[in-house]
Amino acid sequence: MALAWLVTTTAAAWEAARIEPRVDNLEELLRGCAERHASALERHRAIDAWVAHQSALGEDVRGSYEKDPLPSCSQEAITPRLGSQSPGVWAIAASPGRDLLFATVNLPVAGVLVSRDGGASWHYRHLFLRGYNVDRGLLLRGIDYRHGVLAVASDTGLLLSRDGGRTFTSTLGDHALSAVALSPHHRRVIVVGGDGTSFLSTDGGETWSDLAFTAFTRGLATRNRFLIDHITSLEIDPADPATLYAGTGSHLYRFAMLGGGGRWQAMEGDGQGRVHDDSTVYNIEIGSRFMISTCNGVYYLARRGSRDGGDRADVSWGKFRHAAFSNRTVGGPKGNLRSYYVAEDPDEPGRLLVADFAGLYEGRPEGSGTHWRRVEQLPFYSSATGYPEYTAVAWTAAGDAVVGSRYRGIFVERRPPPRRPASTCALR
Repeated sequence: MALAWLVTTTAAAWEAARIEPRVDNLEELLRGCAERHASALERHRAIDAWVAHQSALGEDVRGSYEKDPLPSCSQEAITPRLGSQSPGVWAIAASPGRDLLFATVNLPVAGVLVSRDGGASWHYRHLFLRGYNVDRGLLLRGIDYRHGVLAVASDTGLLLSRDGGRTFTSTLGDHALSAVALSPHHRRVIVVGGDGTSFLSTDGGETWSDLAFTAFTRGLATRNRFLIDHITSLEIDPADPATLYAGTGSHLYRFAMLGGGGRWQAMEGDGQGRVHDDSTVYNIEIGSRFMISTCNGVYYLARRGSRDGGDRADVSWGKFRHAAFSNRTVGGPKGNLRSYYVAEDPDEPGRLLVADFAGLYEGRPEGSGTHWRRVEQLPFYSSATGYPEYTAVAWTAAGDAVVGSRYRGIFVERRPPPRRPASTCALR
């Protein structure tokens, strides 16, 4: 008797995440608002006294000053700020165990969301509101979480939290930052980058060393027509603690950390395979393949040279191409993705998700290549709703995929239940 097992599978299901209007730092917001009211009252008293004195002298001082409008210091005034629409996600970070998720949002307000149930529900761990706990509006960008440290890149420096985002301290406040990476190898190593900015800290953000990226690009002899020094993404090699990768508005670079210094290399590629000169690198994914997502599609390293050598790394690139990318009717060259994020499933190597500005795409191994399809269950570009702009992908401890978008909220794909044998058998 030969037993033949029939394998059954259940299709994965996507669902929209719930965003709860709960704010963990409400007390800080209200306290900060009250302090600003008190300070403004003293300032206004001084202004009013000056106006009264000038008026007594016969001067017309109407319109010579304007009092700053102050928000109402109450929870009832904060909740409407959250709005009824889905938040706009810029980036998502998962804890190393993938049991905790954080996201940076800028719409309708700047804040950090948190989820403890695999992305099904989120609430505001920390809001940044002008007139409450910040003096002006913030733009939150890249985010990372390791070793109990939450790091957020913003246009007013780096924000660091050691209590899961409930409170933050700031550093590098005179720099506009877009990307941050915490080392998976060393607890106190942090790398940040932004507009002409690149810094390394080996003491948890207490002190910083300038990595001199702008100086390197200024002296670089390259075939690349664009040498943009605005860093848009960062990643420390999970297999090599001394290697850092930085994406910019035009290309990818590698930094070898050597003692007290280091060396940059441009990873533009050789004659066998190059990345487009104007490809903004939005994220770097190092898994079974080394990949980058760009505004000109998703590239993978076909050949990775050593760190040794000159200013240009000895590498070749390939690019994912497929009929599924054609006739998208939206943005970019025909048959090309405009990818904000590429991620490989850690529980299913070779399975890829690409967060495109118009839709989400899934790739699976097929022969020697990759078969791609657009995920039909999620919003796609339409003339009525515009671009969803999928911006980030993360994976949960249960193996579920979490996808964020700039205009349509957060979506979760529940991994199908484990395969189980059917009761059918064949007898001989």
